[in-house]
Formats: sequence, structure tokens, C-alpha cells
Amino acid sequence: MRRSGLLCLVLCLLAGTAMAATGAAEGTAIPFKQATEVDNLVGRIIGALVLVALIGIAIAVLIRRFLPGFAAAVGKPGEALQVKHRMRLTPSSQLIVVAYRQEELLLVEGPQGVQLLRTTPLTPESGEQGND
Repeated sequence: MRRSGLLCLVLCLLAGTAMAATGAAEGTAIPFKQATEVDNLVGRIIGALVLVALIGIAIAVLIRRFLPGFAAAVGKPGEALQVKHRMRLTPSSQLIVVAYRQEELLLVEGPQGVQLLRTTPLTPESGEQGND
């Protein structure tokens, strides 16, 4: 039984080699998969998305480099809130002076959370404390 399996394997290999030799001798090309319209469409879509992303990045870089006032006109996040001073009281608590919408806030932050201690209005022209 082993001999017949081995003999069959040898015959298949010889037949395959003979067929490959005759195919090569005749000069027939090996058939390859041809690109379909779907393959071309997917490639075009991916290429277009990459191109749009690159154009968007280039525009963002140019705006940041040549139009620095544009970001200020649009408004920066957190512009209305400014931390003026911090003072550590203990390893777990601190005093914080914050300017927010024409007011100066005195906050204390500790293990229990954040508490508002005092508010003082700011004068619009100087940004300093008003006289009360």
C-alpha cells in the first residue's frame, strides 16, 4: 500500500513537470488576475481621502504659521479663565486666585473639594482689583 502511494506521488510529479515543460516550450503566459473596475474604484477613493487629509493638514499649518491673528479672532479655549496665583498651604490643600469674567475669585482646594472663599470685581481697563 505504501509503495502504490509513493508510486502515485512520483507519477503525479513527473506528469506535472512534463506539463510545465510543454507549457513553457509553447510560450503561453501564466494567467494573472486582471484588475477590475471595483479594484480601481477602491484605489481612487483611498487616494482621494489621503489627498484631502494632506490638503487639510497643509491648510492648518499655513494658517498657524502665516495668520497668527486668526486663532485669536476665533477665540482660544480657556481664554476667559486665567489662574493668577497659587499658594500651597499643606501637601493636600492650596489657595488659588482665578480671574473669570471680570471677577477675581479666591478658591481653596483641599481633600473635601474646591470651595469659593471670596469674589472681587475687576476693572475692565487694567485687569486689577476694583476699589470697594
